[in-house]
Amino acid sequence: TLSSSSAASDVYKRQLRHFEPGEVVMTIGDPSDSLDLVVSGAVQLQTSRGRSLVLGTGEAVGKVGLITGMPRMATVVAGPEGAILFVLPAEVFEEMLQRSWSFARGLLGQLGQRLAAAGTPHP
Repeated sequence: TLSSSSAASDVYKRQLRHFEPGEVVMTIGDPSDSLDLVVSGAVQLQTSRGRSLVLGTGEAVGKVGLITGMPRMATVVAGPEGAILFVLPAEVFEEMLQRSWSFARGLLGQLGQRLAAAGTPHP
């Protein structure tokens, strides 16, 4: 119905966060309380070891922290054109992992690609 699709649209809009260019999205050590999906623009991750990685549309930030329960492992800053992120709370993330194999598989694929790009050895 129109009202249920309107309600779904309102929920989606409330989960969107807009960031100006250079604005800090999250900081190393922050609690890992959400998975943040880049909807538009890009974000740059900076680790405590000085490594840097740019993530664009369709990529997710915060996977490792949610899976391990560890605090954020990188400071994330909005890219030169800013960024719009869809924030998926930890509780919803857990539910999606349990209910959707395709969601879990996509998440594992992104983690594997990131490990490969970082040159981290894996079996």
